[in-house]
Amino acid sequence: MRLAYSFIALQFLVRGVLPATGGDPYSNTNRSLFVLPSFSALAGSALAHSYDGSAMSNPANLSLDSSREISVSYAGHYLNTFSSSVISYATPIGRGSGIGVSLAYLHLPDIEDTRGLETEDVLHDSLPWPVYDNTRIRMESMSEVMVNVAYGRAFDLRPGIKLAVGGAVHALRRRLIEVMGYGIGLDLGTTLEFERPGIRFSLLMEDVTTNYLYWNSKYKDFGPPHVRLGIGWRRELPYIYGKLTLSYRTPDLLGNEGVTGVEVHGTERDTEPVSESFTQSRGALLFRGGYGLEYVVSEVLALRVGYDIGIMRPSFGGGLNLFSRALSFDFSYLMSDLAGTYQVGATWRW
Repeated sequence: MRLAYSFIALQFLVRGVLPATGGDPYSNTNRSLFVLPSFSALAGSALAHSYDGSAMSNPANLSLDSSREISVSYAGHYLNTFSSSVISYATPIGRGSGIGVSLAYLHLPDIEDTRGLETEDVLHDSLPWPVYDNTRIRMESMSEVMVNVAYGRAFDLRPGIKLAVGGAVHALRRRLIEVMGYGIGLDLGTTLEFERPGIRFSLLMEDVTTNYLYWNSKYKDFGPPHVRLGIGWRRELPYIYGKLTLSYRTPDLLGNEGVTGVEVHGTERDTEPVSESFTQSRGALLFRGGYGLEYVVSEVLALRVGYDIGIMRPSFGGGLNLFSRALSFDFSYLMSDLAGTYQVGATWRW
């Protein structure tokens, strides 16, 4: 158990490794949309067992699976207000190593450009008066493209115990109305696996050196790093004809996720945003994290449910495996106060 305690202690050491930055916590938040249905259905809690080349998966896990697979997915967010698509490829390369590559695309259409609508009404009180000509409204769109390349390597510490480490580089291009930005970032991850009890401890450090986004010579955007710890337990259960996986993911241990709530002062109507981190409230580790449960029946039907307590969002989904898992179809649905988000995908393994 000393190895497990040492692994968990890393969460308290990363504060001295990662740079302290006052960057915008929402600068690179779009990457959370670039996931596969099996990941989103579990509220992003599958940090310890995720195996693909997407930007939110732990690159260390690429060395802990021997399958070669390519996945495609599509998500319609909030009644198809905008959409995101992902294509991911993962494969082992030699003994104890694996690579993953993904291409993700975010598209936000039908944005009203209301610039240049103002005209003057000289008939109003005989003085110029601003009015707006709605026929001048232009419809624009916003998009983002992200490429992620990851590598993982596993080592046998002793029989039944493996330590995997990995890294990933992502590059992105973000297009706003008449503005284009280009960015790059680095992720690091590690996973400690105990095969006999089926437990994994996983640590993912996103944007270790901050996510750098260049707009022009006068303005650059810096996204702060994020550190999350994941725990997963997976066990074959013959008496219920299936396999059960329980997973948990902490919130950002550095407190760089931005606003987590609104604080009201007494009876006053004034409010201000509140950012909570686990160093301020130990309960944040339990009550701001994500939880997930997956039950796979006879390697054919997968049932998934998750809950992200931090944003109070439940999720659920499922999957169907055909031809001895060579072909899989997955679905997920994320509930929201605004409107739900659905995601569909398919995976081919060989």
